[in-house]
Amino acid sequence: MKMEELELIEWNAETYRSFTELLQSLSDEAYGKFNSKIIPNLGFSYYVRMPQLRNIAKAVEKNKDMESFYNFISAGSSYEEKLLQGILIGKMKFKSFSDMMSTIDYYIKKINNWALCDSFVSNIKKLVKENKEEFLSVIPKYISSSEPWSARFALVTLNNYYTEEAYLDLIFDSIRSLENNDYYVNMAVAWLISTCYLINREKTKIFIKSGQMDDWCINKSIQKIVESLRVSLEEKEDIKKLRKRRK
Repeated sequence: MKMEELELIEWNAETYRSFTELLQSLSDEAYGKFNSKIIPNLGFSYYVRMPQLRNIAKAVEKNKDMESFYNFISAGSSYEEKLLQGILIGKMKFKSFSDMMSTIDYYIKKINNWALCDSFVSNIKKLVKENKEEFLSVIPKYISSSEPWSARFALVTLNNYYTEEAYLDLIFDSIRSLENNDYYVNMAVAWLISTCYLINREKTKIFIKSGQMDDWCINKSIQKIVESLRVSLEEKEDIKKLRKRRK
């Protein structure tokens, strides 16, 4: 199968098998070795680079039988099939907000590493922005989840689409309500706090000083702020004073 065939092909078990052979032909071993080092729980992967996957999704989107293709990749277990499913969800048109969230919920249950989580949040940019307030209403459900990838999904979504002055109090309330102490959840908290600092330095400093995060999250948040090129040397020295010392 060639890339240009993806726009016209009729999807069935045989043609989908040919598609997996296309994925195999696009394999990049060096890229795969790199991914294996930085992505825990990668699972089986064809080692296909993201630009190639986006080209595939763009071609499949033009196919009138895209729904059949989506059903096949939904049943697949490779890293690339999961990525493609996430990309295509972001391109779908849903009958209702409820239908959209059912599809998103189904996908979130498949997420088992930070790369799938963060790329999915990026892929649904249009869906979130078209339903911004409604989407915000479901964030607490994910924030309170005992599943780390659900909680991280919520935090990265807040970081990507809600880091504005109007939402800062809601963001801080969301962080306060977190009960999940997973490493990748805490990293998302630190990343989110560092973004909030760029929006409102004083308000974010007050939240950091409030002691409503654990010491690790406080120190990691400060580290992320200090690493920012958008923070002055004077501000960096000031924020360092809020670091928690090891007991």
